[in-house]
Amino acid sequence: MVWKGPDIIREAPETYNPEDPFADPVALHEAREASVWRKEVRIEKAKILRERMKQCYLKEGVNHLQNCREQVQRYLDSLQDTGVQRQNADFYQLWRVKHDKEAAAKICQRAGLRASL
Repeated sequence: MVWKGPDIIREAPETYNPEDPFADPVALHEAREASVWRKEVRIEKAKILRERMKQCYLKEGVNHLQNCREQVQRYLDSLQDTGVQRQNADFYQLWRVKHDKEAAAKICQRAGLRASL
């Protein structure tokens, strides 16, 4: 048998319920792992685009403003909502809402909802 690399979870499992994420801890972990994997892929794509942009700058010299415009725009577009600091944000916000009733009430108040806790 030939090894084909690690088994990567790319999608949240069917048993994961976003309305009650703590009902199935295994599904929550797998969903979080899938989310982190997707975010890491976006980060790596941004790194590749940044390297291409650097090469274009070096190749084009003084004309880089005109000739590298498309690559710079693709790189800037790839940076939207990308970053390592965001990988754990969803999970910890879920945990905080689950365990901190005051935080949940504040979030509901900001959203204009009535807190039914």
